[in-house]
This record gives sequence, structure tokens and C-alpha cells, in this order.
Amino acid sequence: MDDQNPRSLLVEDDGLIRMDLAIMLEEMGYSLTEASSADQALDLLNESTGFELLVTDIDMPGAMNGLALAIAVRDRLPQCQILIVSGGRPPRPDEMPTGSRFLPKPVTSSALEETIRALNAA
Repeated sequence: MDDQNPRSLLVEDDGLIRMDLAIMLEEMGYSLTEASSADQALDLLNESTGFELLVTDIDMPGAMNGLALAIAVRDRLPQCQILIVSGGRPPRPDEMPTGSRFLPKPVTSSALEETIRALNAA
């Protein structure tokens, strides 16, 4: 994938869902880095801060969930767009970082594209 493409960090513990989301994001033109937990994502963030989009599930194994990760990313990378996905209950607005969006699972390509477009327009 070309380095000119916007960089996305995809964090999802379910391998099949992560693969599906990765395909959708790549088709949208994103260069991807994938992680299976918030802990792994933080390690990747310590190595590189050039991410323009974070897509994270809420419920994952490890020391922190996707909401805590999203808040940490907002603190480290204020310009990074943040999309939170979950098959469970939607987070309350006060649980989400400023400017982030929520997308319920299952995620469709059109819903993903529309939500990312809304993030970029905000």
C-alpha cells in the first residue's frame, strides 16, 4: 500500500471481524496497521504517531477497553479521527472522546464510509 494513503489503526479482537473491517478500510484507500487488543495498539502508538484514523471495538481482552484506548489516542493525537464500533450497547456521549463517532456492529461498507465521511467533515 502506498505511503501517501491515510494511515488507520484498526483494533479488534475478533479476527474475522478485523479482517472484514480491514478489507473495507483498504478499499476506502487507507493504509492499515492492525491490533488485536488495546494493549497492542498502545505499543504501536508508542512506535508511531502518524495515524489519521482509529477504528476500535469497545470490548476487548487486556488492561483497557476500546473506550479507554480512544481517550488515550485523543490525548496523544488530537487530530486523529476516532470511530468506535461495538455489537453491544452504544456508549453514552460522555463516555466517548470529543469528536468521535459510534457505529454499531455488524458494520456495512456503506455505513463505515458514511461515518468516516462525517468524521472528516466535522
